[in-house]
Amino acid sequence: MGLKTQLRNFKNMEKQLRKKLGASEIKTLLSTAVYMFSIGSNDYLVPFITNSTLLQSYSKKEYVKMVIGNITTVIQEIYKIGGRKFGLSKLIPLGCFPFSRAQKLSSTGGSGCMEQFTLLANYTIEHSLKLLKSLRRAN
Repeated sequence: MGLKTQLRNFKNMEKQLRKKLGASEIKTLLSTAVYMFSIGSNDYLVPFITNSTLLQSYSKKEYVKMVIGNITTVIQEIYKIGGRKFGLSKLIPLGCFPFSRAQKLSSTGGSGCMEQFTLLANYTIEHSLKLLKSLRRAN
């Protein structure tokens, strides 16, 4: 399920709870909840699994900025609704997943980790930290 669909579902749930609980209860609930985001894995692995040309359309840095931009937009939307506590899970080195290692074996005949996945993960971690700092300053 894509991030935009998840946000739409969240907004629908918020409206239903607002009707059921009332404005003050939902405000408390939303402001004390913790919103966890797990980023990157699907964004980087799915284009390879599906043989998508998506990663070929952007430089690695542009693609990571697009992923981070999508997350930023969703966090800002949840903040507008009342969310205040956010967390981003650390992205693990994707290049060493069994799938990634199998991709390297099938595409190059070599063994070991696929460095391009690991580079995307590292760049995402770097930009995620910048994102959190900038959002904290803005609010």
